[in-house]
Formats: sequence, structure tokens, C-alpha cells
Amino acid sequence: MTAVLTDPGDRLATRRSVEALRSGVPSRYAVAALGSGQPDIEDRFTALLDGAGTHRGSRGLLLGGGFGSGKSHLLEHLALLALDRGFAVSRIVVSKETPLHDPAKVLRAAVESVLLPGGIGGAFADAAATLDPTTSGYAELLRWAGGSDAVDERFPLTLNLLPRVQTADAEFAEVIVRFWSGDPLGVAALRRQARESGLGRPALRAVPARELARQRFRFLARLLTATG
Repeated sequence: MTAVLTDPGDRLATRRSVEALRSGVPSRYAVAALGSGQPDIEDRFTALLDGAGTHRGSRGLLLGGGFGSGKSHLLEHLALLALDRGFAVSRIVVSKETPLHDPAKVLRAAVESVLLPGGIGGAFADAAATLDPTTSGYAELLRWAGGSDAVDERFPLTLNLLPRVQTADAEFAEVIVRFWSGDPLGVAALRRQARESGLGRPALRAVPARELARQRFRFLARLLTATG
């Protein structure tokens, strides 16, 4: 039997799937066409997705297998499942350059590789650009950041500052987004912006880089939730 594809998009996706299979490199096109062949793992993974944001049950899934057993193919399929359910997805390769014990480097890799549903990159800059201080999502994010010990005062402060500087000082607005994504933000510059915006003089105590990276993970996850 020969399949006849009339849609140019279908033909292109099929060609990409075949080329990926020939090269032995998993691609979203081949994975979408073939599935995972691991229904039990899929069920466990989707149950984790359904329980995201709650404290019930397990919060992670560890997979193992020998060389050539299909781990990369399975991970690609699970990523597609998560994207289809509206989750942002990052793939991080643990290595000497990105050791798991260094949250700052893991954060950087997560930010650089993050994808939104639809295969859109640059998720955090786009999310920051759509923050609207008149929405309930923004209000909830600000309430959480300002009333929780989970993050340093830099996060509610910069969240307050962002809509104020987006038109008056676009360069500093970009500095804020880069800070959320892992870049440093000078104390003097932040205090000056706070003063000029009528937000007082924040203490801005020193925070170790690794602890700040953990806080960024928490904040960025909620940022994406707040902006849909």
C-alpha cells in the first residue's frame, strides 16, 4: 500500500521524519509519527502533568536504559505530550559544562532551551512583554513574590518596576528580564530605579548565586503561569 499525501505540510513532515530515522537522531516529526511504544510510562508521565501544582504524589520520573534503547526518542515524545498539554519544556543535558549540582548553570541551560506550546522559543522575554499589571495573573504573581519567603525582595521589586520602566527606560526593562533569566543586576542601579519610581530604598541583602538560581526557577515557572 502506498500513502498519498496531498497537503504540502504533511509531505514536508513525512520527509523530515524519514530523514531523522535515517540519521538515527530523534526528531519531533519522527516521534510524532511513531509514538513512544511505552504506554505505561506515558500514563505515569501524564499523571504527573495532571498533578502539577499540587503536593500530591510523586513529583518526578527517572528513566534508565542502555545505549540505543530509545531513551532520547522517549524523552522527545514526553516533551511533545507536555507541550500538547500547555506546559513549557526545557531539555538539559547534564555535562561538565552543566553539572547538576550547579543550579546557576542548570538554570542557564533551561532558559536557553525552553519551548512553549507551538514550538515557540524565547519564552521568558515574551512572557515579560505580555505582563499586564491590570490582570489577576500579574496581581497573583506579585502577591506571591512579595508575601513569600520563597524568593528574595529583588523579585517583587523588579516585578513592580517592569511596567513602570517599559516605556520610560526600555533598556532597564531588558535588564530586569535578563536578571530573571540569570544575569546579574547591580544593586546601585536597582536602588536608583526604585527611588525614582517612588518605591523607597530596598535593603537588597546579598544572596548566594546558587540560591538565587533556585529562586529564579520558582519565579520563572510562576511567570509563565501568570501570562498563560
